Amino acid sequence: MPEVMHFDEPSAAGEISELKDAGCADLPLTRIAWAVLDHTLNRRHVTLTTGAAGTSKTFTAERFTAQHPGVIYVYAGIDAAAPQSLMAKIARAILKRHRHPVTRGFPRAWVPELMELEHEVGKSRQNNGFLAHQVRECVDALVDMLIFDEVSPVQNNALESVRALHDETGIGVSLLGNLTFPTRFSGTQAQARFEQFTSRIDRREDLSTPMAEDYEALFDFHRVRGRRARDLIRRHAERDGNLRRAAFIVDQARCETPDGPLDLPQIAAAIDELGLFE
Repeated sequence: MPEVMHFDEPSAAGEISELKDAGCADLPLTRIAWAVLDHTLNRRHVTLTTGAAGTSKTFTAERFTAQHPGVIYVYAGIDAAAPQSLMAKIARAILKRHRHPVTRGFPRAWVPELMELEHEVGKSRQNNGFLAHQVRECVDALVDMLIFDEVSPVQNNALESVRALHDETGIGVSLLGNLTFPTRFSGTQAQARFEQFTSRIDRREDLSTPMAEDYEALFDFHRVRGRRARDLIRRHAERDGNLRRAAFIVDQARCETPDGPLDLPQIAAAIDELGLFE
């Protein structure tokens, strides 16, 4: 495995502008996550981003996808652990993206191939070889980058199918997983077995537990006022969920106060509404 790379600032001011345009708070963690995705898209390499729950991996990936029509987001997870299941998920993600208004129509010539792909996915018994072929054809012609979220449960032979897809099409591949994911490649035997896969990972970033700067940037973005209100959110967030929990609290507060700043009474009411206790 490559050593963990630590990105400081994005390589261009345009990346920060894109991040803000996508509705992302300018947090240090989201800046890092966005920079890795941007690197993957531009270089068409394989990258790996790991981190605990609530460190902005999924949030940033979804918004990055929304900003780039050639990027396909695939939620892998336990139900896509096997190669054929993962291929089916890629196919569904392509079809979903094709219908999305932000994608201003895939080339008209590819409509029959997409229809064939949809037909194959809809079969109760799929021809796995043909489905993989259809996915590869569509990816080669229509996709610039695949983001695979929650890759930790994905089986080793399914990871090899991802490597093959990257090798055959030249697309960028971004893998997002928890901190345990890289451990499957440790040890002499594992390193030898996965050398073809790991040698293609040119950037790796471990997102740390959110720091004070991340929380403060989130609070500034959502106009949370007052030290007591901010500290109350952070206490609950650091208990479980990190930035995700903080965002849930702020979103709940926004249900009652759609506009304007959020003060301690609104934050306390949101926490109570969510059933969170000191």
